[in-house]
Amino acid sequence: MKKLPAVLVASFLKTLAAASIDRTLAGDYLKWLRFYLDFCLKYRHPPRDSDSLQPFLQKLAEKNQPVVNQEQAAQSVKLYYETLKNWPNDSAVAMPSDAWAPVFKQLKDEIRLRQYSPKTLKTYRVWIEQFKEYLVDKPPSAVSSEEARRFLTHLVTDRNVVASTQNQAFNALLFLYRHILKADYDLKDKVVRARRTRYIPVVLTREMRGRPCV
Repeated sequence: MKKLPAVLVASFLKTLAAASIDRTLAGDYLKWLRFYLDFCLKYRHPPRDSDSLQPFLQKLAEKNQPVVNQEQAAQSVKLYYETLKNWPNDSAVAMPSDAWAPVFKQLKDEIRLRQYSPKTLKTYRVWIEQFKEYLVDKPPSAVSSEEARRFLTHLVTDRNVVASTQNQAFNALLFLYRHILKADYDLKDKVVRARRTRYIPVVLTREMRGRPCV
């Protein structure tokens, strides 16, 4: 578990005091905040986004945390949001470092703006996460179309994906480059393409046509 930056702890404690939280409970509230930030970093949830709270609480429920603990954790995270209200959006102490966190936040915003389905958001997010892992956490600011070409080729040569799966990844990265990174996505036909599966039709003989189905 990552240590919280001192400036964040100091600001958070002031928020607790302003909310009349018992000082003896400060350690518990800080504990839940650390859990929340670690959760966001691990599962690629933007810590500043209140939509990240419900998945966090669901994870606590899955771990059989008592309801009273879940309620305290929820209050702790909400007070964390209050703490951040006066901080700049690019504050380096607001969360454990993850250069890709804003990408996933913007992905959700761009998908909602275009009124795409939740299924599309989930699919694109999965592929972008896999792309991120393939890059060994290379920051998005340093990504070029060459990385996309290598990743899409890797899917075929190393993972043996079918054409429809590679096309999913292609479309997810196209959305990433075009609408989020605002970067060139000219792959110039250099990607090794997966072969399309050919289905051989079954032709029934006259004898087979007359047989009853079983």
